[in-house]
Amino acid sequence: PAQMPISDWSVWREFLARRGAEWRTYAYDVELHGGDTPVVTDDPGTQRAWARAIAKRADVVASRASGYTLIEVRRHARHATLGQAIVYQRLFPLDYPARALEGVLIVCETIDADVYAAARSAGIDVWTSTL
Repeated sequence: PAQMPISDWSVWREFLARRGAEWRTYAYDVELHGGDTPVVTDDPGTQRAWARAIAKRADVVASRASGYTLIEVRRHARHATLGQAIVYQRLFPLDYPARALEGVLIVCETIDADVYAAARSAGIDVWTSTL
């Protein structure tokens, strides 16, 4: 994926090699708005550009028969990664109400111990290349 930093891409490649077959399709840099964006103009092109500019973006949305999984990829996962995962977990059902959200996953090489504990208590799965 073009938007993924090379350090995160190496972790993502390893994850795909080990667990990639668990999902059938992947979408990258998925816009999440939590509903309609504010109207700033009547021009459709400008309106779309505005919506894209202010959107939050999930790194990956993976799908399989049982539903969709939101995936945040970071080489070193810290509290900001967890915050993104929590926010995206809330926004996805607002933007895609007909699609079942199966789970949220942080894919990383390393993760802060406190962030790991908080993620697990929030129901967010964590995959690390070191475990």
